Amino acid sequence: HADGSPARPLILECIAQSGEFLSTTGQYERSSKLLVKIAGSEVSIWNASAGTWIQHPCVYDSRAGQFCSITPLRIRIKDSFQLDPGVSDINELDINRQNGSFRFSNTLATPGVAPYRQTLEASGICRPTAEPAVAKRAF
Repeated sequence: HADGSPARPLILECIAQSGEFLSTTGQYERSSKLLVKIAGSEVSIWNASAGTWIQHPCVYDSRAGQFCSITPLRIRIKDSFQLDPGVSDINELDINRQNGSFRFSNTLATPGVAPYRQTLEASGICRPTAEPAVAKRAF
């Protein structure tokens, strides 16, 4: 589509070549790869431990700490949430759609506790992939 949103859902597997992804699902976790789904104007992140997609509300309101932008050249997501009272976690993912490269940053803000702000970064490549197979649970 002209606005950059894919005609059918696009799933990208982003693999960190340096650094790692942190707390992308609202929990403390580390990972070297991230699955991102773009469907229309909605962006979702795969939560492997739960086997579900976490939808990112694409609201253009940075005061709420969340932001999405899908254009023919870039996909950008910013998300922030409270991990513990007074502790905020801010993720930013910026994917270059021309060459598949990405930059990711995770900032942990701990007011009143040194070092106050810690930022970790990752970079690598995103490639189109298939919908993840959800593990069948045996009963």
